[in-house]
Amino acid sequence: MNAYFENMTSFSLFHRPSFDAKLTSISSPVQLQALVASMFSFSARFTNTQNSPSSRSTSPRHFYRLAENLTDAAVKDCADEVFPLCLLQSLILVNFQQLTEGVRGRAWRSIGTCVRIAYELQLHLVDKPSPNTRNSPNTSLDEEKRRAWWTIWEFDVFASTIRRLPTAIDWKENETWLPIDDELWFANSCVRSCKLDPDPAAAWKLLQNSGNKSAKAWFVVVNALMRCAHLLSYPQAYAAASSVEAGEVPPGLDVLANSLYCLSAALPTDLVYRGEFLKFSPGSLHTDSSKHGIHVMTQLSRFMINHYQVFDSTARKLGEKVSPTNSAVLTSLDQVAWNHYLNAASEIVSLIRNCPPSHVQYVNPFLASTIWLAAAAQVASKSFGSALVDSRVADSNLDVLQTNLNGSVSFWGVSDTLKINLGILESPVSNRPEEVSVQGSHTQAPNPRVPNTWMDRNEGYVHNMWADSRLDLNSSFVPDMNLNLWGWGMEELMNYGGIE
Repeated sequence: MNAYFENMTSFSLFHRPSFDAKLTSISSPVQLQALVASMFSFSARFTNTQNSPSSRSTSPRHFYRLAENLTDAAVKDCADEVFPLCLLQSLILVNFQQLTEGVRGRAWRSIGTCVRIAYELQLHLVDKPSPNTRNSPNTSLDEEKRRAWWTIWEFDVFASTIRRLPTAIDWKENETWLPIDDELWFANSCVRSCKLDPDPAAAWKLLQNSGNKSAKAWFVVVNALMRCAHLLSYPQAYAAASSVEAGEVPPGLDVLANSLYCLSAALPTDLVYRGEFLKFSPGSLHTDSSKHGIHVMTQLSRFMINHYQVFDSTARKLGEKVSPTNSAVLTSLDQVAWNHYLNAASEIVSLIRNCPPSHVQYVNPFLASTIWLAAAAQVASKSFGSALVDSRVADSNLDVLQTNLNGSVSFWGVSDTLKINLGILESPVSNRPEEVSVQGSHTQAPNPRVPNTWMDRNEGYVHNMWADSRLDLNSSFVPDMNLNLWGWGMEELMNYGGIE
């Protein structure tokens, strides 16, 4: 049990000082067993010795299956009774494992269950004003409810972004304050916070004015900004997204870029990563993980803000202009977007280099999708030649990012589809003969006999790829792969994280 509290840095669900009393108060044996098994499914990664004779019965997979079965049984036993918070916490931990392995059907549907139960328990209204509400924050139990709510919110944003689907949680119907620091919570201190403003331009101001310096609160605000940028950068995926003409950058992205700049400047000093080496030692584990998570999420926000220009406008122009007699030109606007995009990837590479290789064990495994996106950017950028990136630097960055991604796959069981998709992306890009110029510089014309699309060169392989059960992609993605690699086909290969 201690291994859980020492190593769980992704989120904090439980009030540690009163946790033993919490376990004692759970009257249902099945609910108690489900909660303990779900916690052990995480902590067993840090205590299991593979050479031990009992390693199979104490493995993370063993406890995960046990937790899944016990949780299902406990949920069924609840029937129409009030759903207990402890059982929702078990569901959250089981769903965490599912999402880590891939945002597939079961994991996706489990989030919906968690959201429905959270609404049933009115976790979205923990801090809604009422005649009986005092001016100061309430009990530690209220904060525990907030933790469950914001963890589910984070799962919802992560999975919905991966699948390019609407979130299950309505951000406008949210009256629950952002989490406070664990130290203050554990000390039962009365500290004010604030709710999450759906407008990212106002969210960071509201949090700053509240005085809440919690790492998780600031992470949520950055995460929310990233999600807003994603909605604008992928208008073709969302029916409610504002329509823009082809090649036109949605104006809201400029506002988000400004908001991200101001948010980064407003971060509490203790949460700012300044290029130092993060030791991830026992004494700094949670602090270093917080800095790491916020910095990576900030770079992901930059990816999303610049994605539309980089992989929509640029891709369309390349698809239209590349021909045997005409080569593509990166406009100054495209160049700026690519510079921002690649700089964000470089920030991630630098961060990884300034952490011990084992740090992947102590950070949120969801962030592996961002590492993949940074790696994919290295591959794609090389097609533009030396005018955009030094190929040796890009290859070296790719080695660092792949090593980090391999560590996540090995330790967390993160889907190896991320690695597969990266290999798929490398193949056509490395075979692309054209060089692209910036602002009209000289380019070499492509060989007219080379097939225009990667699909033409790999038709049989692609067919088998889509038939692979590990690649559980929605059938609507398949037709897009028939387009030119630099058109919508690139969109799907560059999909944030990849779907199994």
